Amino acid sequence: MHDLISIGELSRQTSLSQKALRIYDARGLLRPACTDERTGFRYYGREEIARSRRIALLRAIGMSLEQVGQVLDAPDGPSAAALVAQYWRHCEHSHHARVPLVAQLQEELMTGTQSTFALAHRTLPEQKVISIHGYADAAALPTFIPQACEELFDLLRKERLPLAGPPFVVFHSLVSEDAPGVVEVCAPTEGVVAPAGRIGVRLEPAHAEVYAAVRAADRSYPSVLGAHHAVAGWLQGHDRALSGPAREIDHPNSLDPTPDALISDVAYPHLCGRACNTLPTTAWPDPRWTDR
Repeated sequence: MHDLISIGELSRQTSLSQKALRIYDARGLLRPACTDERTGFRYYGREEIARSRRIALLRAIGMSLEQVGQVLDAPDGPSAAALVAQYWRHCEHSHHARVPLVAQLQEELMTGTQSTFALAHRTLPEQKVISIHGYADAAALPTFIPQACEELFDLLRKERLPLAGPPFVVFHSLVSEDAPGVVEVCAPTEGVVAPAGRIGVRLEPAHAEVYAAVRAADRSYPSVLGAHHAVAGWLQGHDRALSGPAREIDHPNSLDPTPDALISDVAYPHLCGRACNTLPTTAWPDPRWTDR
């Protein structure tokens, strides 16, 4: 016991609160060297002191408790360092993705204008689509969407059916970093096709929509929120009621990595009204798809 220190002393040495140390104990991140059976007091040795300081550093760079645990449980130093490097690359990417949002917000606050996005309006006919529903948060979308698209394309190839328009993703509920939601990946087609496995078949209703084209640099979350904010804000400002959930629609060049390439649209279906006459009207189907 002479080489052990109390939880209060450990808190003073590491700047971790006693509450945090108890949470780390409960989560299995930092067990005390021993606990007095009579009083319940926790005591910590040199190994626990070193581990607590490492936890403090990992928390200081913003890691969640789950991520901290993964680093602490890594089999060796290089593996732990690789996890930290991976986490920090994600942080840098996320920070970079927020830069356009900061600029957009500053512009709106300074000028009172709602958006610098060029908005347009179009009317879409009824479409038959094959689709896959999933439940995903923002971090899972870059994996879920391509996988679902490939499954849909495989079915079209198997049935020798055409892709009759741009693939699109419908957001049936809120999707964010903290809130997973229902997402539907859709591929328009023609001809007879039956449901297969998790792939369903439905008719996408005819509708009018307001949309904004999105650059490759802004497609990922959270940058793409700027386009959603612009379209939704315009509709709200012009008293246009939504007739369906938001969606993101691929352009034929959707994989173009050129930062300024326009690769997708953020679109919101709405109930028609004269207010839409203030926006440019574009044709459907997009000639970029019909010319393929």
